[in-house]
Amino acid sequence: YIAEARAGEVLGGEFRVLKRLKGRDLVGKKYEPPFPYLRPKKGHYVVAADFVSSEEGTGIVHIAPAFGEDDFELGKREGVDFFKPVDEEGRFTDEVPPVAGMFFKDADRVLIEILEEEGKIYSLGTYRHNYPFCWRCGTPLMYYAIDTWYIRTSKLRDLFMELNSRVNWVPGHVREGRFGSFLRELKDWALSRNRFWGTPLPVWVCEEGHVHVVGSVEELRSMALDPVPEDLDLHRPWVDRIRLRCPVCGKPMVREPYTIDVWFDSGAATFAQFHYPFENEEEFREAYPVDFISEGIDQTRGWFYSLLAVNGMLFEREPYRNVLVIGLVLDEKGEKMSKSKGNVVDPVPLLEEVGADPLRLYMLSTPAWRDLRFSTRGIEELRRRVLDTLWNVYKFFSNNANLDGFEPDSGEPGENPLDRWILSRLSWLASEFNRGFESLSIHRGPAALPQFVDDLSNWYLRLSRRRFWREGMDEDKLSAYRTLYRVLVHLARLLAPVTPFTAEMLHRRLTGESVFLSEYPQPGPRDEELESQFAEMKAIVEAGRRARQRAGIKARIPLLEAIVVGARLPEELAELARMELNVKELRFEDEGPRVRRVRLNLPRAAPRLRERTPEAARLVEELGEKALAMAERGELEVGGVSLGPEDLLVVEEVDPEYVREEAEGVEVYLRRTLTRELRLEGLARDIVRRIQVMRKELDLEYDRRIRTWVLGDEEVSEALRVHGDYIAGETLSVELSEAPGRGYHRVWEVDGKRVEIWIEPT
Repeated sequence: YIAEARAGEVLGGEFRVLKRLKGRDLVGKKYEPPFPYLRPKKGHYVVAADFVSSEEGTGIVHIAPAFGEDDFELGKREGVDFFKPVDEEGRFTDEVPPVAGMFFKDADRVLIEILEEEGKIYSLGTYRHNYPFCWRCGTPLMYYAIDTWYIRTSKLRDLFMELNSRVNWVPGHVREGRFGSFLRELKDWALSRNRFWGTPLPVWVCEEGHVHVVGSVEELRSMALDPVPEDLDLHRPWVDRIRLRCPVCGKPMVREPYTIDVWFDSGAATFAQFHYPFENEEEFREAYPVDFISEGIDQTRGWFYSLLAVNGMLFEREPYRNVLVIGLVLDEKGEKMSKSKGNVVDPVPLLEEVGADPLRLYMLSTPAWRDLRFSTRGIEELRRRVLDTLWNVYKFFSNNANLDGFEPDSGEPGENPLDRWILSRLSWLASEFNRGFESLSIHRGPAALPQFVDDLSNWYLRLSRRRFWREGMDEDKLSAYRTLYRVLVHLARLLAPVTPFTAEMLHRRLTGESVFLSEYPQPGPRDEELESQFAEMKAIVEAGRRARQRAGIKARIPLLEAIVVGARLPEELAELARMELNVKELRFEDEGPRVRRVRLNLPRAAPRLRERTPEAARLVEELGEKALAMAERGELEVGGVSLGPEDLLVVEEVDPEYVREEAEGVEVYLRRTLTRELRLEGLARDIVRRIQVMRKELDLEYDRRIRTWVLGDEEVSEALRVHGDYIAGETLSVELSEAPGRGYHRVWEVDGKRVEIWIEPT
């Protein structure tokens, strides 16, 4: 017999069906076994099983109850004899003479030859399927039924599920998902192991079959037939030598020669650490159940379960309140790391290469329960974007504070919107860190950090730079210092659990004290309306930058105007946006500058115009609105073809004098017209930038004055005359001359112009 669905593939070619019947019609029928070595009292008959598939093989499976889980369960259900012709070393016994002493996989060839000789093989082929191998040495493994002591945990399924329902799992789906499914299908716990090393199974049996489980060393001593040494080592072989007196019949009892599954030891961790119940009961009660444990997702069948099972059986209580489940660390391709694959990352050289804090920040920025594709490039990018940038912000603060003599005080920052905004963003960040730690979503704070550092460096600090560079110390400058100091101190404290070395260095330099002796920051009040306004301002600036890029106009060249559609800003923020966009005027309108264009309706007109279509399209575009009027009067004609209003389209387009871009739903229209005055101002800004680069190359102090000489063409000369005061002020030049000079000299190319610059410290 063969499953009908498999007949074509298994038999191949043409065949004739002699008889059809249902699978159930075969149940109970006896069959001739392929080998004659087993003659059981009960066996060699057909049974039904739901694990047999009609998608592979013949639809009929020959089972061996001693060598497979499904086979074992089916054999138990049917009560068939267990035939085990393979020993514990995987070699056939004398019960199968042709292959006696052979490793079970090596015997395949011999057994197949026997079947071929006896004409019992219809078809022979190689079948690829998943097969277990030893993960250490690669040896093929086999399922093997052995005598084992069990704990009947299946009877406690409902209790375990109730205890599980009281636990806060992170992520929450593990409770009813992976762990819950495991509990719902819970099998009895195979407790004993055929090993030498490990915790001995404390079960003694006498010749009458009486069983006693020893619960303590004291009980062991009291029942021993011979004195037990005071320094007894409760491991094999010493514990095997201890015989007990049977409490039922008085005969000697010997220990069962097994050790215990190591997972049972792990499940006892909650109380074994206190040597409970033999002492420290108060300490145990105070610490039980534990507040928090964390392990990999694979521990749903390991430690998470062993803790629940052992403690559930003993105390009928959940052993833990909160569980954070950890995903796997994979390689860059998403494959599991393995020494055999050569894709394991050695942490010691990695720490030397990238540093501990960048690695910690990288690992903690991803939800702990997700698998992480590990990338060294990702660590380096995060270090550059976050930690290096943060260090540069600190250096900016430190250098300027030292120059201005700023001393931290208890004064509050002022009302400058920049200060209020960054402090509100700091409260947002503190909220993300605190909520993340409280909910075990630890990634929330680290994941929010890059956005905050960008806000701090690329927005707050850049927009506040001139406040720090003013002469003297007015209230607004003092407010900027107080704000930046507060932000850096609080940021160091927020980062302490994540990047402890960076946090400690920052905090000590800012306050002189260890960050780990300070209180962890709590979120302060937020101004969400102001944050929303700044988000709109950032969108306006971003759209403006894109528009400049599209128009090919450098950021340093000022433009006449920008029109914003889809946002409104208060005056102070509008001025900040105007300065960032580098435009003379910033207007907020309901719609952007557009023009009406008349186009030929190609789908309608082209079939009639045919080869005259391009000519008609050019004519309509040249005539514009006039073409529409002519068409309405019936006066528009091309090559004898009359065009009516329906042959034309009126479209609105962005005024060609402007370039439009969008960000976060906000439209910005930049007027692209460049006057000579605007070009000169842009050229002056370019000269300033080159002088600043030269100052940096000389490593001049921030407040060091210089003398400057510039030479170039007529346009450069005009830029110096018109914007000389601006150039001198921005570069701290006490003297700015249009002549050959002395000192440090460089030749620059600015917009295709040769510009020579000399600077000399005063």
